[in-house]
Amino acid sequence: MGENQRTLLGKQPVRILMLDFSPPFTVEVGEDVCDTLENLFSLACNLSGPSRIPFFSLMVLNNYPEVLLPFSYVRNNYQRIQIALSEVRSLIQDCTGNRPTPCYYQGLAEACSQYRRQLQSSFQGGTFHQLEILVVTCQRPHTVQKQVETALTTLDTENLKRIQLLCISNVGVLSLDDIGNSQSSASSENSSNNSVTNTGLVEVINLEPDVLCLQNIFSGWLVDSGTDSEHLHLILPPVLDSNVPLVVKCDLHERVLQPAQLPFYNQFTLHCDSSAMKMVFPSTSKAMGMSVPIYKLQITGLVPLTTICDSLVFGMPMIAQPTSCWKIDWDDLEKNQQLFKSFCHTLSIKEQAAIAHSLPSDNITKSRTGHHPSLQPSGHFVLVPSSNCTLLVKSIAVQELMLPYSAGNQEEEVDQEFVDIVAESLDQLEITDTYNPLNYSSNLYESLKNIGKKPVSQRQQKRPLDENTTVYTNKMVTTKSNKQPKRTSVVEISPQHDIEPADTPLGKRLLNKTAGKTPRRMLYTASHNKFLPEDASAPEQSANVQTFRSGGTMKTKTPVSFPTSL
Repeated sequence: MGENQRTLLGKQPVRILMLDFSPPFTVEVGEDVCDTLENLFSLACNLSGPSRIPFFSLMVLNNYPEVLLPFSYVRNNYQRIQIALSEVRSLIQDCTGNRPTPCYYQGLAEACSQYRRQLQSSFQGGTFHQLEILVVTCQRPHTVQKQVETALTTLDTENLKRIQLLCISNVGVLSLDDIGNSQSSASSENSSNNSVTNTGLVEVINLEPDVLCLQNIFSGWLVDSGTDSEHLHLILPPVLDSNVPLVVKCDLHERVLQPAQLPFYNQFTLHCDSSAMKMVFPSTSKAMGMSVPIYKLQITGLVPLTTICDSLVFGMPMIAQPTSCWKIDWDDLEKNQQLFKSFCHTLSIKEQAAIAHSLPSDNITKSRTGHHPSLQPSGHFVLVPSSNCTLLVKSIAVQELMLPYSAGNQEEEVDQEFVDIVAESLDQLEITDTYNPLNYSSNLYESLKNIGKKPVSQRQQKRPLDENTTVYTNKMVTTKSNKQPKRTSVVEISPQHDIEPADTPLGKRLLNKTAGKTPRRMLYTASHNKFLPEDASAPEQSANVQTFRSGGTMKTKTPVSFPTSL
């Protein structure tokens, strides 16, 4: 792969989830975890494109580790994952009355050995070469972390990326000791890392028993975790004392999943021309005969304009204005225009935007999977008013499409030296009062015109007369086989002729080109004597005598003469 390319989702790790049922693990926590996993894999199994979760395994830590789902492909494997989660629910009910002891060492050893076995058989050429383990427990973070780090000292961690300890706190009634230990776990984490492993493989996450918090953790599995290459280059003008452009390298992070990769893309976007948005129609007649639904948006709330984050808005923006349908009665049409203008005017005065969700269409079409859906998702939209009494309608993200994002540490001070360099580069750019799209071109027209156009081949130039000429002759060619020699066509190149003056007679030219031999053409261009008297043709017979060489002997042949009268 070239240095200007990068692998898409090529470093996604293999993940295994370990559930610790030891107290104070409750049925409610187990149900929340199972519901979150079902929601996650319903997305991961139906997302088109490269697999974001290539392999997944599920293990339960009871008195001994029990593998409910060995490493399996996630794509098109939702039913098998759902069966494994249903087994987890039944095991939770059985373990509530017991008090199983956690077996972290046995579980980690089984996970590593299972990964090594699968690495030698199933994984594709070492593409997914790292293992990531997530342990969900309700134990004290400090206690779990110490046991895990102790187990890592005797295990092979070559292909281990990290171990996340998801410690769910505030389950039931905690004692003061539990609260103190939970608060001190963060401070003791660094000291224990330095003293035991010094590798930074263990990461402790304290979490409340909430479905949204769990979803934020598990949705991180859908994010591209590759760090082998940067994603974006920002090229700025060079600084005055250098001719090299100033390049700023960036990474791109998805904020929202692309609904176009899901079966129900039409429910999250609005289209004026076609709800199906087919890239290629089967025929022109069928494309013109398509019918599209009339969208219905239910206004559900208002939000201030300043609180809408642009990273949550996606899709093609549409402009809404009062309808001019001629089928509507004139009075109703005028009333509708006044209602629309009043709605826009009120939102503009209050500096608010309206939030709406789509209502199901009366004509339910088949989904991309071919099944007739009995339940369709409901996309959400934001309606932004403008000063000319129109509405800007844009799709906005919802809970299921959100991806976690961490902005990092923003408290670090910026070095003034680099600030001066960037400011000097930006001073060379032109400042415009507003963005006018008519002043910017993308060369789309020229690119579209060039589609399917074949390069014009150069015509073969006519060779000059003095160039070597290819002559096809029949010669006897003998091969190494025992067969009789065959007469085949062999290509020979005649020698190059001398340049002749323009006034050279035709007969002399023919003699020069045939190396002095009488060409066959002379038999037809020479004057024939059969129509001349015998006396008159006699002097010319000697001149017209043709000499032929046949079988090594010279033979002469005189043209036949005819009598003058019959």
